[in-house]
Amino acid sequence: MTTSMDRFERLMLAWYGVALVAYPERFRETYGREMVDVFHSQSLRRRVRGRGAQFRFWALAFAELIPSGLRVRLEAKGYRSRFAPSHEFESRSPRREFMQSVWQDIRFAARTLGRTPLVTVVALLTLALGIGANTAIFSVMNGVLFNPLSAPQPDRLVVLHESNEDQSFLWMSYNSFLEYEQQSTTLQHVGAMRPQSVAVTGGDRPPERIRGMFVTAGFFDALGEQPAMGRDLLPGEDAPGDDRVAVLSYAYWQRRYGGESILGQIIVLNNYPHTIVGVMPQGFQFPYDDTSAWISFHTFPRPLDQNVSMLAVGRLEPGATLEQAEEEMGLIAGRLAEAFPEFGNDRTAQLLPIKQLFVGERQQQLFVILLASVAMVLLIAAANVANLQLARATGRGREMAIRTAIGGERWRLMRQLLTENVLLAAVGGILGIAVAVGGIRLLVANGPGWIGSMYDVDMDFTVLGFVAVVSLATSVLFGLAPALRASRVDLTVSLREGSQALSTGFKGNRFRSALVVSQMALAVMLLIGAGLLVRSFQALQSVEVGFERDNLLTMQFRLPGNKYETNDQVVAFYDEMSERIRAVPGVLDVTFAQGMPFAGDEGRFEFLKDGVEPGSEVSVPMVFTNRVALNYFEAMGIPMLAGRTFNAGDREGSAPVAIVSQNLVDQFWPGEDVVGRTFRQRGDTAAISIVGVVGDIRGRGLDSDWQAFAYFAHTQAITRFATIGVRVPSDPSSYTIAVRDAIWAVDEDQPVWEIMSQNERIGSRISSERFATSLLLVFSAVAMGLAAMGIAGVIAYMVGQRRHEIGIRLALGAERQRILAMVMGQGAMLLGLGLILGVLGVLGAGALARLLAGLMFGVASVDVVAFTVAPLLLAGVALAAVYFPARRASRVDPGIALRYE
Repeated sequence: MTTSMDRFERLMLAWYGVALVAYPERFRETYGREMVDVFHSQSLRRRVRGRGAQFRFWALAFAELIPSGLRVRLEAKGYRSRFAPSHEFESRSPRREFMQSVWQDIRFAARTLGRTPLVTVVALLTLALGIGANTAIFSVMNGVLFNPLSAPQPDRLVVLHESNEDQSFLWMSYNSFLEYEQQSTTLQHVGAMRPQSVAVTGGDRPPERIRGMFVTAGFFDALGEQPAMGRDLLPGEDAPGDDRVAVLSYAYWQRRYGGESILGQIIVLNNYPHTIVGVMPQGFQFPYDDTSAWISFHTFPRPLDQNVSMLAVGRLEPGATLEQAEEEMGLIAGRLAEAFPEFGNDRTAQLLPIKQLFVGERQQQLFVILLASVAMVLLIAAANVANLQLARATGRGREMAIRTAIGGERWRLMRQLLTENVLLAAVGGILGIAVAVGGIRLLVANGPGWIGSMYDVDMDFTVLGFVAVVSLATSVLFGLAPALRASRVDLTVSLREGSQALSTGFKGNRFRSALVVSQMALAVMLLIGAGLLVRSFQALQSVEVGFERDNLLTMQFRLPGNKYETNDQVVAFYDEMSERIRAVPGVLDVTFAQGMPFAGDEGRFEFLKDGVEPGSEVSVPMVFTNRVALNYFEAMGIPMLAGRTFNAGDREGSAPVAIVSQNLVDQFWPGEDVVGRTFRQRGDTAAISIVGVVGDIRGRGLDSDWQAFAYFAHTQAITRFATIGVRVPSDPSSYTIAVRDAIWAVDEDQPVWEIMSQNERIGSRISSERFATSLLLVFSAVAMGLAAMGIAGVIAYMVGQRRHEIGIRLALGAERQRILAMVMGQGAMLLGLGLILGVLGVLGAGALARLLAGLMFGVASVDVVAFTVAPLLLAGVALAAVYFPARRASRVDPGIALRYE
């Protein structure tokens, strides 16, 4: 010993030598001196922490040394077999002894983990983050993909819809629904719904818009849901008549009425009084998460005989199968086609499980992608904890050697170390549950609205079982290799080395370095994948839409039919409203349309070009239709390609005209001049003349193709529902109040809703894609942080191992900058290997990456940026993490380093 001792240390070492008498003489002769040296060096390490740390160290040393020594001595002399009562040992079964030894391992593991609180806390937080993220994503997948809907017997619930030859999903007319409902024998209950916003007026509150659902009397019976208060619709209340009733959602009842008794009260919806007959249970808001009222179907704003489209839901009869019901619906559809040839003979009826209405193949793939991503984060976290455990095991080399020397078997040491890992993973799993609870709430709050309203996404036994399996698997992942390495002890080397390392040099660090390289490779793959999605998402956002999307304020409204009864009144409202909005200072132009792009309110009709007779065998395509203001194309920046725009002469009573998009021309009259051509809508004999051709737009989704549109002047095809577009020179939100007040100056009871800029409206259509991209970015950031921690930890450990060597180098005149460069070079080598493997892994899965972007966004932007920025970012963060232990190594005091060793 070259390090000087004070009086306390001499006293403790003297008593330690006396305590060794508890061990057999042969053991003391072989290992006694080495054990004294080990505990003296440990005491010196705690000297810098103060006398209290030394007291605690020696107290624990004596508490473990004396009992274990006496036990070994007594057992070596056969004391237990000669003096212990035979019945006592016979009564202790092997199972009981095993359980006692396990309990002993757990207590020892807890004490061991408590001695290094910083390492333990870092490991627990790392595991909690990895396990919690996986659990949150799995909980959503479990609730949405595996668990049934939150409705009675959800496997019996089906959606009834029509389709044509190209398998388009078509809603059915009200008259068709009545036929299906009356003729069906395989469906126990059939109900129909039509979502539509409604205006709430009257009372002392300002007018507001809520999400309404116009439903038939069998709707709630089909779903198997009943109101928590009152009743639902009775038979006959959904048919034309004077009875207008409404059932409110629990959330709207609380928000508007504060939970007061409201049964029998009147609520004014779309300027019609409705009697409130019930309130649904809390949480029920089918089929949208913001549905506020379910209303008698016959009060729908349009007359039911005008081919009002609707979606039907049904419940299968007991014993009936989906295939039997679909066959019956097909027969009914055939009879309808024969009875009403004007609606086409290419239609058929189809049934699908109601879950498919919300969760399609694309959503399922999205969940799988997210789960795979968080699994990669968990692997990186497990590698990080494995590195921490290796460092802990390496520092316990002398302990393992002494325990082996006094008779400890290798499997017993491995069991002890694995017990520590399992305990660590168990506590990490418990903390992970807390992380998962917050993650689930975040996912439900920011994900698609139907997740929270239609599915029970919460902790259940399946999720808890998943946590247990993940925690156990993680403990094996990060614990087995350190346990194997720590239990492989060379007694002579471990007890006589001055260093505490279990193994040193390249061989000793090879496994830890491999873990770091693996971490870096996984992080690079995840970062490049996230970079790919970000680039694809940017490409999706910058897709050409065919009109001017910037500085456009939009808002929606609907004029009640019983207040604006004639078309002249509707047109007069539009004219006065437009004049008042144009008078708002700063407004450049104002227009309106039945369906503003990306609002999803355009109509569709079956297109018959001139020369095709109604009822012919020719397949009839679906074409989008929109009713627009006369200045719509100029205000929206949609170019006129041929013919003219609408004018004041296109009014009710004049010959019907339309302006079509270039896409429609390319489909039906490729290369021809179509101005003057005519077409018809199936079911209507009036010929419509084409007076102009305009550019194509993407009106439904950024990942969709250019739509074929036929536009009609609002003065000829009157619409009471419209979206206003106000062109302004700057931030559209700053004009919201002034534009709304201008509308209320025309009609103070007219609510407006969905007030947002056109860019916000476009963004709302890609909210799921934005949410998924954001999650992947978060996971990538976590992976990058964990990988940086891993490489910094390995470098710090290597620096600790080579501290004596660094001290010698500095004592011999080595420059500190050279030491810094040497350590940074070690980190850069590990970083480079990880980057190379990660990039190669992504390149090998390039086709899969492109498929991923195509599935999520409909566009895949695989370019140099996606494959360079992410790795460079990770390299920068990792090098910054390596710099701190490298800088610490370059500032070592040679004198202290040499004395320390």
